Amino acid sequence: MIQIEFDTQRLQAYLNEVEGRLTDYTRLWSDFIAPLVAGEIAEVFETEGRGEWPALHPVYAAEKEITHPGKTILRRDDNYIQAATSTRHPGNIARFSSSEMIWGIDGGYFEATYGENYPAHHELGTERLPARPVFELITVGGRLDENIEQLTEKWVREEIAEVEQQLF
Repeated sequence: MIQIEFDTQRLQAYLNEVEGRLTDYTRLWSDFIAPLVAGEIAEVFETEGRGEWPALHPVYAAEKEITHPGKTILRRDDNYIQAATSTRHPGNIARFSSSEMIWGIDGGYFEATYGENYPAHHELGTERLPARPVFELITVGGRLDENIEQLTEKWVREEIAEVEQQLF
């Protein structure tokens, strides 16, 4: 005869802990999704909009090559890319809660520093500047969604494994 007994209290504690962890996405955002988004944004800058940004005006490009040699589009002083990719930059907006992640650039920082919110001007374009979107390009092509799905699965496995280590 085989007898199987379940410790229902322990099982209930396990289920409660797993449920609690999997309904608080804070670590998913901060440890998995934020680095992914920062990397995608950095790639947009490094590839000049994945090759989609309009070229610089020839006169400005020549001037920039003298004053800031080797700096590509939107990389004059690298303040924009740093604000867009680093939570330690004062122009970065990164907030992580149990239910949402906010990631962006503080236009007020750029207005206070440069007298204008130039990331917004470049993102949307103006009469004088063609649009050179950064944030819009990270969602093009479905790559971000696929990577988020894979990272979410990894996060779920890690959370469950940690609960199992604690309780069993």
